[in-house]
Amino acid sequence: MRLIIVDSLNIQSRSIYCVGGMNIDRKYHLDTPLKYGTSNPVNAINSCGGVGRNIAENLGRLNQQVSLLSIAGDDADYQSIYLASHSYMDLTHIDLLPDHNTSSYTAVLDDQGEMTFAFADMAVCKKMNDQWIQRHQDQLTAAEMVVADLNLQYSGIEALIKLCRAKKIPLILIPVSGPKMEHLPTNLEGVSWLIVNQDESESFFNHEVHSDHDLSYLGQSWLDLGIEQVILTRGGRPCLYCSKKNVSNFYQPPQNPHVVDVTGAGDSFSAGLIYGISQSMPQEECLKYAMANAYYTVAASQTVRPDLSPLQLKQDVQTLFY
Repeated sequence: MRLIIVDSLNIQSRSIYCVGGMNIDRKYHLDTPLKYGTSNPVNAINSCGGVGRNIAENLGRLNQQVSLLSIAGDDADYQSIYLASHSYMDLTHIDLLPDHNTSSYTAVLDDQGEMTFAFADMAVCKKMNDQWIQRHQDQLTAAEMVVADLNLQYSGIEALIKLCRAKKIPLILIPVSGPKMEHLPTNLEGVSWLIVNQDESESFFNHEVHSDHDLSYLGQSWLDLGIEQVILTRGGRPCLYCSKKNVSNFYQPPQNPHVVDVTGAGDSFSAGLIYGISQSMPQEECLKYAMANAYYTVAASQTVRPDLSPLQLKQDVQTLFY
């Protein structure tokens, strides 16, 4: 029997819906350089993760009405996620499957906070297909905005794009990794925003970047598939914004000299951008909110920075850019 936990959070019908992954993050920080074939001393930290869930928590901390649509196992890992997440988002539309594990992500980080390698048990995400989207279309059509990651299967992403296009619901897509770019259709008409990094873009188009011209080529290639606006990120290097309105600009993200953990950088960047969009900010201001949120997130040990609030993020933007 599938367990349904009715969440007590009062969410209005016009929520931002985050559709995608939720998992337990297990991070192991190496005390010394990694040695293969033997035991390595680490400091272990367990937390909640998943691109969709992380973005939802960021937005919840920013006082946005947000619902998470995902699938998990009916197990202790989900209970941990629920307890850590329910204050920030509506979880009433989570499907719990008793014969599956909740997704988990395990990362080994070096003494600089950079990922050495990682493992992901995401088998339950295979259930996020077109039939699953169809079962939840009533909730999705009531959304103010839909944000989806590529933990959804190809058919699920395709169905979501068609639904949002037909109902004129703003849709923001966020890839997860290079290998999962195969979940992305080539007809992206109806996608309002794509937040994608260079590696994912190179993988999708089989085109390596050696110059700014190559990067601009990738940006235009995304627009040619029907997307309205694209943010192409490159870690600490300038990111590219381009749109169907023939706007193309590079933006240099500020570099934090006190990096603790980069794991949540991409999700916090995306959430900052989405927050700006939800507040009808100009495009350049949205990007400042994205870069500021990422800047301060990498200085925290948590995937989602615990001090995040609308006032704090506004002050962060003022500190970094004005």
